[in-house]
Amino acid sequence: MKHLCIGSLGEDARSLAQRVCATEEALITVWVNDEATVYASPGETPEDVVNSALVGTYTMGMDPNHIADDLIEMRRERLRAGILDD
Repeated sequence: MKHLCIGSLGEDARSLAQRVCATEEALITVWVNDEATVYASPGETPEDVVNSALVGTYTMGMDPNHIADDLIEMRRERLRAGILDD
């Protein structure tokens, strides 16, 4: 798996988090592109991902609620910045 499309930042964060957990990668990085598409990549942060797009890096067995909370925070940040429509 290089970059797996998980969904859109506008979708339910808990569902997105469950999809991240379903990848069963030992270490996975979640990030969002300019179009609010959520991606997961195995391992550490890919070179082409800027810090402002990074949701987090998680280990296998991570509580999906923690991932969902991070996705919700990313959505809030983008809404505040006017990058994402409500």
